[in-house]
Amino acid sequence: MTKGIKIFGEGKYAAAEPQQFIDRTGQLVRHVKGQYEPIPVGEAYAFFHCGASRDEIKTRLPRIRELTQTPSELELYLYEGNKIFKKLKGDSKLDAMSEDIREAGINYLLHGYYPTQTNKQTADELAAVMINLYGSGIFGDDNKFARAIVYKDKNEYVFRE
Repeated sequence: MTKGIKIFGEGKYAAAEPQQFIDRTGQLVRHVKGQYEPIPVGEAYAFFHCGASRDEIKTRLPRIRELTQTPSELELYLYEGNKIFKKLKGDSKLDAMSEDIREAGINYLLHGYYPTQTNKQTADELAAVMINLYGSGIFGDDNKFARAIVYKDKNEYVFRE
């Protein structure tokens, strides 16, 4: 029995999980076909609370990307519930934030990768997506729009304002 290999991205920036790693400088990089040097990959996290189902959010994301004019290279991965905390386990600083995330009632994580861009630029794109997601009416009337966008700057995580 062979285990499936997770592929990050599509098109020219697609890479298997072992081809994406943190280099000696602390930058997330990816080896891609046709490139001799690894390319930098921006990474950011958008944590939010939403009463809608995961399928409903995923259905709206393509239209939101279109309205936001999100670059096609921006990769978005949506995690719900306990899968958020499994995703954060690999990084001790993010894992330390897990308790605050639980207490805030966060139930979704939108994880973004943006090849050839910085972590801050990735966070900016995620912020635009989140603004349009909120504007789509998916959050309903409960007015409980809690969100936090986090990216790594050097060795510290920064909350995007």
